[in-house]
Amino acid sequence: MKFTTSQEIAVPAAVVFAKITDFETLERAALRRDAAVVRRDSLPAAGVGSAWEVDFQHRGKARNLVVEIQSMKPSDLLSVLGTIGGFEMTLTMTPQDIGAGRSRLGTALEVKPRSLSARFLLNSMRFGKKGLERRFDRRIAELCRGIERWHRTGANPWQ
Repeated sequence: MKFTTSQEIAVPAAVVFAKITDFETLERAALRRDAAVVRRDSLPAAGVGSAWEVDFQHRGKARNLVVEIQSMKPSDLLSVLGTIGGFEMTLTMTPQDIGAGRSRLGTALEVKPRSLSARFLLNSMRFGKKGLERRFDRRIAELCRGIERWHRTGANPWQ
């Protein structure tokens, strides 16, 4: 199943890329939400090959998410592979300049089942795909508004 959206942001693309690749801030935000975050690589700086393991509670169950950066081209592309349960997810974000101090963030999320039970669950989720698409659009729009506030005020919206 694939979800795509595109949002305009009143921030240059280079700044958007810098904000979505500020992994230390994202780690701290996850820790504040009672998630356990462990870095799984020994690279000096986050980049291609960097990986994290995130343990958290969702709907009363313990979840384990493993995230790895697949591709990272400065000011152009960020691609992240995540695995959780029987699912493999690929998130791709591409900021593009569209004018004076404005950019467009294209986001795509592809979810693939890795087990038979995940395949059954994904097939049943297809019935509610429109609602899931609306929720995905809303979350990416919230992310973009947060990036705008972060750039404008200097206050991190996830702290």
